[in-house]
This record gives sequence, C-alpha cells and structure tokens, in this order.
Amino acid sequence: MSELEQNIRERAYRVGQALGSQLEEILHLPAETIPGPAGGDEASMRVCDQQRFSDSKYTFSEQRPSMAQDMQKGRRTEIEPLNGFVVDEGGSCRTD
Repeated sequence: MSELEQNIRERAYRVGQALGSQLEEILHLPAETIPGPAGGDEASMRVCDQQRFSDSKYTFSEQRPSMAQDMQKGRRTEIEPLNGFVVDEGGSCRTD
C-alpha cells in the first residue's frame, strides 16, 4: 500500500469517526485497522498488504473497478465529490 493511499484512507476514516459514522470492513478487515498502516505501523501495514495479496487471487486480469471503467470511457467519476467531502467535513470537524 502506498504512503499516499494510506494517508487518504486514514483521513477518510478519521473524518467518518468524527461524524459518528459506523464504518464497514475494508479489505475484509475491521475498519479500525486502517489508522495503523496510515500511521506507519509496520505490523498493520503487513496485515493489510497480506489481505490485499490474498484477495488478488480471486480477481481476473480483465476486471476493472467501476471508477477505472468510467475513466477509460471519459465519464465523470466520483473522485472529486468523495475527496471534496472528506476535505470539507474534515475541516469542519477539525480532524488533523
């Protein structure tokens, strides 16, 4: 998992917590494991990476996430609204 990806996940997780959201599993792991990797916790990073590797056995090379399909077809994606929500709400609830 890249450092950028870790930081984005942690920020979204913390904003969700601050807003009182009940977060679901991520990568088949409890959502509470996400801040560890984002904070550089090596053991948590290993757990997340192992789960991602394990999950990759069940995908096909032709599969593309819906966002990637939208980008290939020149359609608008949900990237801006999602990122904007996290930034806007993070600022209003004072997450760092």
